[in-house]
Amino acid sequence: MQVGLMNECLFSKSQIREFEEYLFEHEIISNDKLKEKAAKSCEKFILKHFSSKKNVIIFVGKGINGEDGVLLSRLLLNSQNNYKITLFFIDKLSEKSYKNNHADLEVFDTCGQLDLSVFDIIIDCIFGIGLNRCIDKKLTELIIQINQSSLPIISIDMPSGLNADNGCVMGSAVKATHTLTFLGLKFGQFTFQGLEFSGKVSLFDFGLGHLLHKFCKSPSARLLLPKIINELIPYRQQHMYKNMNGHTLVIGGDTGMFGALILAARSALMIGSGLVTVLTRKKHASLVSLHQPELISYTFTKKDFLY
Repeated sequence: MQVGLMNECLFSKSQIREFEEYLFEHEIISNDKLKEKAAKSCEKFILKHFSSKKNVIIFVGKGINGEDGVLLSRLLLNSQNNYKITLFFIDKLSEKSYKNNHADLEVFDTCGQLDLSVFDIIIDCIFGIGLNRCIDKKLTELIIQINQSSLPIISIDMPSGLNADNGCVMGSAVKATHTLTFLGLKFGQFTFQGLEFSGKVSLFDFGLGHLLHKFCKSPSARLLLPKIINELIPYRQQHMYKNMNGHTLVIGGDTGMFGALILAARSALMIGSGLVTVLTRKKHASLVSLHQPELISYTFTKKDFLY
């Protein structure tokens, strides 16, 4: 995922939903056009990264995420890349969407008909960011089957079963190798179990990212990226003496915790602190210079902290 100055921001599902309503109400983009862009972005991603995976199964839910899956199936069929597309309907889509899109597709709606070993790639379009309930037993069995397949799994917008706001697994969740998400990164993709279940996250904002940041003003959180950290650390000029580059005091190293003290002190040196002093127990003080000669060490006892 390419993360720039703006899209390190993480958003809640309510922020994304409100932004979508704003786009529709102000006729910046229509709902249908947004779905079309989402499906087209997914098609391009699959053609670029999985062009050799010809036998595709798409798991389709009944909501917006499912409609994205049906649109994507049509695009892949028309891509002239000789894809064989199978749709697995979790629930029946609206009659209009189903009739308009399922022609020429192999369709299943029960697990008993399914053998995932014959496919090359799985696309998860069961649930999007709107999921607010635990996955039922029947669907859990299907998700277990998906996760045990050892196939590449692409989740559209969110891995099904993963809470978009907190990264909690709602009973069970698809463990994606890739998540293709839209408009903005979701908080739940990067917190708690989200990191494990989202796989590699790719963002498609359709050129609307700048509007999202203006609309929301305050994102739910921000990713702490190496680039951001580097910008926070002041440049250390080569001619400057160590006394001119700050002095960090690290207190710790209780019994059995000496390693944590050394790691913290080394980190201070690595980010550019000119001097680093550690304050630790007497039995640890003599070991400090053996692990990191640059460190200054002092000792303390319990009496030093009694008032």
